Amino acid sequence: MNNIPIYNDEELICTLNGALLERQGITDITRLAELYIEKNDLEKVMKASDEPKVFVDEWHDIEYDIQEAWGFERSRKHHRFWEMPKCGCPKLDNIDMWPSGVYFMSGSCVLHGKGSK
Repeated sequence: MNNIPIYNDEELICTLNGALLERQGITDITRLAELYIEKNDLEKVMKASDEPKVFVDEWHDIEYDIQEAWGFERSRKHHRFWEMPKCGCPKLDNIDMWPSGVYFMSGSCVLHGKGSK
């Protein structure tokens, strides 16, 4: 199966891995597309917000829903939280550690730091 692009209006927001869709037995991508669009919309709100931390739990909830739509178990250790808008946690260090569940957070991050709102 070919990779499938997902658009939000005319903006390409992600591409679904066709081989993974096939391996997982997914033939209807409607739910996955809806979830990726929902996540994209939330991330736009987070980017524009003066208090993006209030959306962190909702972001994780969408990530869990995406995992389930792909047919995977819910696992927070697979959430790439450092990709959230305005996250100041070390990206390269966390990419290297993914999906171990052992990640680095920055104390000055507006989403994950001790001083975050």
